[in-house]
Amino acid sequence: MDYVNSESIYLKEAEWKFFLSGLGFTEIYGVFSMEKEETDNREQIHQMLVDLYLRKVIACEENRIYVLPPISEFLKLMQKNKKCVLLRKCGSEHPIKCCYLAENTVLVMEKSQREKASIRLCQMTFEAWLGYVLEEIEENEEMQFFVQDSRKDILYEKIIYKEDGIRELLIIETDAGQIQKEYQPDFLIEKIKNWM
Repeated sequence: MDYVNSESIYLKEAEWKFFLSGLGFTEIYGVFSMEKEETDNREQIHQMLVDLYLRKVIACEENRIYVLPPISEFLKLMQKNKKCVLLRKCGSEHPIKCCYLAENTVLVMEKSQREKASIRLCQMTFEAWLGYVLEEIEENEEMQFFVQDSRKDILYEKIIYKEDGIRELLIIETDAGQIQKEYQPDFLIEKIKNWM
């Protein structure tokens, strides 16, 4: 299963924020800000719940609301994981992908290209995601990886893949400083596995 052909779920940013705030998230870094919308009110929240119910994202039973799979699985993954990896192509203003890694699963989140103020959510195996990342590197002159805390503004590591003439380089930045080395896929794979 590759990223492009994997099953995706689309939610409005406000809906995803609603779910995350219900879990106690006050901040999250990546695709969008957790800042509260100024237009939030009871009527809008009620309409959002009706829309989610009609789309079979939530269910109601005995005056309780339940989030249904696969969104409930995505939320569990978000709760467990404290690290995210932002992938950015050269020249891109926003992270193209925000990836939450947990055990053998990766939740990929990005702004929807087809629906305004919406996000695309996709769950992949770690191996499938790793294959996707390596393909992206082959197709781009520069790719950036930001490994950070998913809830606080803490950057653990930044890796830049860059073509420099006929050479391919990895530039690795941490609190300890910066190193530059020849790009080797096996080295990058080991670095990524250490992020888990």
